Amino acid sequence: MPVENGNTIKVHYVGTLDDGTEFDNSRKRDAPLEFAVGSGQIIKGFDTAVVGMKKGETKKIKVTPAEGYGEKTDEAIKKVPRDQLPPDQEPKVGMILGLKLPTGQQFPAKILAVTEADVTLDLNHPLAGQHLNFDIEIVEEKVDVPAAAPVEEAVAEEPKSEAPVVEEPKADEKPAEEAPAEEAPAAAEPVAEEPKAEEAKPDADALADELKGESVEKKEE
Repeated sequence: MPVENGNTIKVHYVGTLDDGTEFDNSRKRDAPLEFAVGSGQIIKGFDTAVVGMKKGETKKIKVTPAEGYGEKTDEAIKKVPRDQLPPDQEPKVGMILGLKLPTGQQFPAKILAVTEADVTLDLNHPLAGQHLNFDIEIVEEKVDVPAAAPVEEAVAEEPKSEAPVVEEPKADEKPAEEAPAEEAPAAAEPVAEEPKAEEAKPDADALADELKGESVEKKEE
């Protein structure tokens, strides 16, 4: 599978300058470089060159200063008080110091001049202004595959048989009494019709208001 941005890979590489000077070789250390492609962990020219490569593939690339360690600048030449240097090291011209940045990253600085009061440092990267040649090989590729979402099984819902609901009479409501059937009048003597019983009207149900407390969640700003 071709390498893409976001993949974590391991590469072996040999780095040389245009005059043939070898400045780095991961094979001699037997320690391939591991990094996440497109994360900015390494120089841009190297980072973009591995995109599209496959495991076991090799490639030769040339990285310009713009995509490497930049051009050398005079602004990177700084004087610092001598007492700010590590006391256990005697500063000498040509010595490379490892300065620790607030982020914890080590940064190389070359000593250009030494006096009793201060030391002149070149904070340009040692490979700044250089065209860099790399012979690279992809030795391992780790692809982050997102876990598949669990498939929920559809459960068939059985139809519920609804039993007929029989409404019971309310406690304060009297069932209506049936009116007696009228008797047919005799042919000879008329029978007076008995009055029908009046239906009792139910009293109104008492309604109770239930107070529900509302919970207000305070958002922290």
